[in-house]
Amino acid sequence: MNVTANHTIHAAFAINSYQIGATAGAGGTITPSGTVAAVYGSDMEFAIAPNAGYRLADLLVDNLHVDSTTSYTFNNVTANHTIAASFALLNHLPSAFTLAEPADGDSIQLYTNPKPVTFKWHPSSDADVADTLEYTLSFPGTSIEDTTVRDTTVTLDIMEALTPNTVYHWTVRVTDGHATVAATDTFTFRTSTIVLAVKEKKGRIPTEYALYQNYPNPFNPSTTIEFDLPQESKVTLAVYNLLGQEVERVYSGEEMQMGVQTVVFNEDGLTTGVYFYRIVAEGVNGKTFTSVRRMLLVK
Repeated sequence: MNVTANHTIHAAFAINSYQIGATAGAGGTITPSGTVAAVYGSDMEFAIAPNAGYRLADLLVDNLHVDSTTSYTFNNVTANHTIAASFALLNHLPSAFTLAEPADGDSIQLYTNPKPVTFKWHPSSDADVADTLEYTLSFPGTSIEDTTVRDTTVTLDIMEALTPNTVYHWTVRVTDGHATVAATDTFTFRTSTIVLAVKEKKGRIPTEYALYQNYPNPFNPSTTIEFDLPQESKVTLAVYNLLGQEVERVYSGEEMQMGVQTVVFNEDGLTTGVYFYRIVAEGVNGKTFTSVRRMLLVK
């Protein structure tokens, strides 16, 4: 332009800035939060902090997963970015626990009319009061299905699936819905070599305890043992050889109702000879009845 006097000229330049969006789910914070501006070429650091009782579950930068960390820095910012964190409750593992019944190495009597078998274990605990514990009972190496319960006792109709004179393993695991902890031990039990047939006579009501002679006697391969219970009693019935060694436990302190009781004893693996059967019955009134009788097995 036709300059005829002094002039001045000024120019203003802008430095580009970019937006970074920071969001955090419930259970923690990102600092700074919300939407912040980063000047072109500068660095921007964010601190990720879970609240008490929470942990960082996932950290996404521009929708891509980043390994768990407590901070993240955008270096040399030249574009818009997003950062997002999600948090999860901090979980405590269920405590260790042990098995109880049947005791390790115990035996289970099998019956032709199957009876339920009861399994018990000690409880686990969880510091997270909102968690619900569930236990799973399993029998490794068998086709018996796992059973899941919330109690520490379970009664199962598995006797038909058990084989005589066989060792079985059983164990339990517990979960709080987040993690699973196994019992500190695995127990075994052995099934009886003899499968008993048990029935109860109806009609006659006994007035006193009695153990009767088995019939037939001599016997092969089975014989019937009959006894009277004038009141509800805990009954132990066992068979012994001439040396006084127990060869079979028929009942082990089982609760039985008053009445005339019979049990069919099937020998299995016993040799010809004299045997004795002995009953101990403990009544609800504290009275104890004991009796022994002799029987002869002839093959």
